[in-house]
Amino acid sequence: MAQPALNIACYFVNRAFSEKVTMTNLKLQKMIYIANGIYIAKHKEPLIIERVEVWAYGPVIKPVYDCFKRFGADNINKKTVECDIIFTNYPNAKELEILEATWDLCKELNGIQLSNWTHRPESPWTISMNNKKSFIPDDLLGTYFDQFLKKN
Repeated sequence: MAQPALNIACYFVNRAFSEKVTMTNLKLQKMIYIANGIYIAKHKEPLIIERVEVWAYGPVIKPVYDCFKRFGADNINKKTVECDIIFTNYPNAKELEILEATWDLCKELNGIQLSNWTHRPESPWTISMNNKKSFIPDDLLGTYFDQFLKKN
């Protein structure tokens, strides 16, 4: 069953604090996007309940953006009350496997590096943007991320 994206955001923010890894809103957006894509490819259903929106500068999960936008491009520098309140449904084993893999893949990268990857010509965001879509279809995410699962 899909999680609120803010639950996934809080998982990554809490990991960042516990491991002293920098986290920005941009990096957080991309990590959730990647985790959702991998989850769809592997389990044929979305990780998050929200749809990924197509914004001019990349894929965005709006509730996460709204929660962390006050940090702008700066590092998220403290645990937020929102995370303490919203993080009510801890990820199950299936979700945790994907979150751990995404964390390991992305934790040392910054938001710009992740953004460059999500903006590649064959990416779901680029295809959706070129087709003037408001949201990135889950099946497009699944197909795209499936190619990375087949490589491993």
